[in-house]
Amino acid sequence: MLQYGDVVKPTLGGDNHVMVRVHAASINPVDSRMRSGLTRLVLNYALPLILGHDVSGTVVSVGEQAQKFKIGDEVFGRVPDFHIGTLAEYISVHESALEKKPSTISHEEAAAVPLVGLTAMQALKIANVYEGNKVFIPAGAGGVGSMAIQMAKILGAQVATTCSSVKQSFCTELGADIVIDYTKEDYTKILKDFDVALDILYDGYKLFSVLKPGAWCIGIGTVPDSDTATHLGLSRFVSLVLDTMNTPLKSMAWLHGINYQYCWMQPNSEMLALIRTWIEQGKLRPIIDSVYPLSEARQAFARLETGRVAGKVVIKVV
Repeated sequence: MLQYGDVVKPTLGGDNHVMVRVHAASINPVDSRMRSGLTRLVLNYALPLILGHDVSGTVVSVGEQAQKFKIGDEVFGRVPDFHIGTLAEYISVHESALEKKPSTISHEEAAAVPLVGLTAMQALKIANVYEGNKVFIPAGAGGVGSMAIQMAKILGAQVATTCSSVKQSFCTELGADIVIDYTKEDYTKILKDFDVALDILYDGYKLFSVLKPGAWCIGIGTVPDSDTATHLGLSRFVSLVLDTMNTPLKSMAWLHGINYQYCWMQPNSEMLALIRTWIEQGKLRPIIDSVYPLSEARQAFARLETGRVAGKVVIKVV
């Protein structure tokens, strides 16, 4: 159960950390899965725990060796795993996970960007998306999907997506060339010979049928792999369990001649800087579904867990 209340104000976590006064945060499906215990195999946090991976706010103090920011700088970012907790008034963050906030948007809009923006960018990078590629991005109205559509178009790709009928115009406005109403049509009967697909909905077996041999399928909403276990410093046993869980999907990908790889998003300030540039140039825009005050975090999670959000659910702290 989520509880709203007072805790001790955090202290700087290290000489390279900065203390951020949180203006806004946002919640993601990973926060919901953590709350329900579904991520304990790979993200086994001790409780009680403050949730929240995305942050936008103001630097109020800096560590002795922190050089990237000064007091008063407005920053945004996705905080590192095992150092989360942005659904609060303050958080200590390693400076490498943050970037200057885009000057053209609000803190609420900035908080809607980091996790989904970095996930989309890193997935498209793994697949080496370039001009002329055909990219299939299911769930185009969601947080990752809405970012990925815009980024794929910036890279010059042709984009297809799925959504409900009420969100078709929304996905078209984002730049999607082909928008399929999943409630009425089967995308496997419409799409073919695509170069890239993002497996956002754990739909890999169906996705393979629309990809050409040699194409890439990037897992996002799927089971992490052993590489993720290594990155997180997990045990050999957990690594073997994850590999076993992934074997059927990867075997099917191999039979179809598809390159399948899981994308575990990692904080990356250089990519955040590029995202900031795209936002300030008007090429990329944050998509907000709804905004809730911190005291109404339960209602915010309830909204997220309907599965019908368009963009991001944001928590306003200041």
